[in-house]
Amino acid sequence: MYAELVWMIHKDSSRAESYFNRAVTVSPDDCYVQASYARFLWDVEEEDGEEEKEERHEEELVRQASRMSFFSGLSPVTAMS
Repeated sequence: MYAELVWMIHKDSSRAESYFNRAVTVSPDDCYVQASYARFLWDVEEEDGEEEKEERHEEELVRQASRMSFFSGLSPVTAMS
């Protein structure tokens, strides 16, 4: 199916979903179309989950870096001595 190619090669979920919707409309009883669309939805869900994990990881790294920069440098007591 063309929708599968669009998804696999370009990772363009909106365009692929548009093609899947057309295929489902034209052949609603075709088990291959239904299975392909289900797999696409599964893959998109997994990708969204991975992106969310990456975003949370990046946010945690930023928080850690800001704490590290806060504590780096001389302490006020050391600087006064």
